[in-house]
Amino acid sequence: MDTFVLLATFALTVLTDLVFAIQAGMFLSIVLLFIRLTNIIDISSMENYDPSEGINATINSDPYLDENVAVYTINGPFFFGAMNVFEHKVDEQIKMSKKHIVIRMRYVPFIDTTGIERLKSFISLRKKMGQKVYLTSVQPSVMAVIDSDNDLTGMIREKDVLVFSRTQEALGFLKSVGKGGNGN
Repeated sequence: MDTFVLLATFALTVLTDLVFAIQAGMFLSIVLLFIRLTNIIDISSMENYDPSEGINATINSDPYLDENVAVYTINGPFFFGAMNVFEHKVDEQIKMSKKHIVIRMRYVPFIDTTGIERLKSFISLRKKMGQKVYLTSVQPSVMAVIDSDNDLTGMIREKDVLVFSRTQEALGFLKSVGKGGNGN
């Protein structure tokens, strides 16, 4: 793709005006960057990891967690260009029957308003289905964007979504819920 941008810019330089060729090259470079950013986002479930280590070991060691908790990790920027990946993964998991959905956001370097809107609709849909969403390991820059959205901060205040600094903290909280804690 880089070679295509180079050759197209070179060809336009020879065939047209230099200013137009540079503008076209910049536009093609931006499109290429957009494509690359869109392709780096991935959402994986904990089923993709070793069941005897880390979070999976914690979940597998507790019958309540094993039966009621689904953990997903978002890798990459959560912005308008990545929404098709998120939508696809959500559609795959839409029939998930687990009561608690933990979304690990440790590897999300930034989120834009489209990502916030999609996150809010995901939380609202899960609430309607009687499920609860937990956000963990949210980067400070991402948390600042979340805090700037009145609707999402209202959801956090109303405990429609809970935010934890670490995934293990969320799992500890959910263990207490499984042992008769109130979950608030």
